[in-house]
Formats: sequence, C-alpha cells, structure tokens
Amino acid sequence: MKFRYLFLTIAVCLLASCHKADTFTIEGNVQNAKTLYLEELTPEGPLFIDSIKVASDGHYSYTYKMPYPTFYYLHASERDFVVLRPQYGEKVIVNADGANFQGTYSVEGSPESELLWDFQDITNAGIDIVMDLGKTDQENRSTLGEGTEAYKAAKAQTDSIFFATYMSQRDYAERFIHEHSGKLASLIVLYKLFIDDPNLPLVRSKEDFFLYEEVLEGLSKELPDNPHTINFKHTVDRMRLINESGAQVIDIDLNENE
Repeated sequence: MKFRYLFLTIAVCLLASCHKADTFTIEGNVQNAKTLYLEELTPEGPLFIDSIKVASDGHYSYTYKMPYPTFYYLHASERDFVVLRPQYGEKVIVNADGANFQGTYSVEGSPESELLWDFQDITNAGIDIVMDLGKTDQENRSTLGEGTEAYKAAKAQTDSIFFATYMSQRDYAERFIHEHSGKLASLIVLYKLFIDDPNLPLVRSKEDFFLYEEVLEGLSKELPDNPHTINFKHTVDRMRLINESGAQVIDIDLNENE
C-alpha cells in the first residue's frame, strides 16, 4: 500500500510539474486601473486572450498556458500597453500606474521581458526629447518668425539634437541586436528601430539589411521551429529578393505572413 501511495504522490507531482512547465503567471500592482487586458502577439497580429480584474488595492494575478514561446501585450487601455516575453514557468511581476502604463511600468522575474523594459525606457527617453524639441520649434517659429535667419539657426540646432537622439537610439538598438540576436526580443527592437518614425523608410539602405540577416541567423539557431522565426524568414526572403533586384527596400511589414 505504501508503494501505491508513493506512486500516486509521484504521479501528482509530475502532473503539477508539467502543468507549471507550460504556463506563466503575471501579477503585480497597478494603480488607477480596474481591468487589464492580455493579448498574444502572434505572427499574424494581436490575439485577445482575456481581461484581468484588478483588486481595489491594485493587486492582480493571472496564469496562462503558453502554446509556444511568443510575445504578450499587457494593456491598461487600447493604446497604452507594454510588451512581455515570458518563459515557461516564470512569474512575471509587472507594476505600473494605469494612467500612464507604458511610461511607468517595471518588470521583474522574466529576463527577456526585462530586456524589453530596458529598451522601452530608452525609447521613452528619446520620445520625451523629441516632444520637447517639437515644442521648442513651435515656440521659435512663433517668436522668431519662420524664414528669418534667427529661426533658421534655431532650427538647425533642434535638428542637430534630433539627429543625435535618433543615432543614439539606433546605436543602442544595434548593440541590443548584436548581443541578443537569438532571442525573440530582438524582433521587437528591430521593428521599433525601423518603423516607429513614419517619416523614415523601414530599411533606408542595403547596408541596414545586415541587421535582419543577423536576427534571422540567431533565431534560426535558437528557435528554428518557432512561428515567429518562420514568419520572419518569409519577410527576410522577400527583402533579399528586393535587394537582389536593385529596388529600394521600404515598407515591409514584419507581421505579414506570406
């Protein structure tokens, strides 16, 4: 009988272990929000998963069975969201103010999600600088007069700061990709690097294409069967054909599934 109970105990433990191995838990404290929303970012686009109730004290917790290594959007509102990249078995702790979710959130317990948090922090700093530059330019235009030499000098200064900010963020993104090309997080950084500014084409020159090749090489080694890797390979193959044809490489959608 003792052996029988021992066998049952082991079986229960194994089942519990298997259940934990294919799930992740997200929890934390979020003020100024009654509900959070969780979406999976599939290769085809966002897929709604569930709403998460936030208690009166701000605490929330949610466990989800992850079908394969992928990304998740955690929303406080439709346009205010953060990107998470949990691993199996992780407890991802996300704290934030729901009134400015992306600008105030912190994450721990998930190394790849923390990498994306660091990158978002750098991105937020750049956005703040660009917003301030826009206000300064409007003030200069109003007070100095558009077309005047004084305004042209001021505009040259704000343009210089904008370019330096862009290049700083680009350098950071390139270092990120060099260090983490085998991680899915590199796709998010690559996407932001070339798409966030609508005035910039996705790939401005064929020289930029090496970053796409580098990410694909890393993912093909680490996650060759992952749907994101397979979808990204389609994108890179298409871009490679455009490069070989001599056409300008612009306006390629990373989420396009051919």
